[in-house]
Amino acid sequence: MRNLSLNIAAIISLLAAITSITTGVIYLASGEGIYGLSLIFLAAPVCIALGVVFDYVGERIRRDQREGNFRSRKDVIDTPWEDDPDHV
Repeated sequence: MRNLSLNIAAIISLLAAITSITTGVIYLASGEGIYGLSLIFLAAPVCIALGVVFDYVGERIRRDQREGNFRSRKDVIDTPWEDDPDHV
């Protein structure tokens, strides 16, 4: 489920980058230069960076699951709730 949500987040953030570039061009054409340039040069790179990060994390999780490097509940040690029988 985490992989699906990370893939959806990556797709949405890349679509948001395209939308912000398009909206920035529209605002530039209508005479709102500062707002259009801020959408193009601030919002679009942030959206692209989020898409790259979500894709990297999703790929890393898939690689760790294939190689067997992920931790299960029984592998977690030295935590404050380790000896707490009420903690689930």
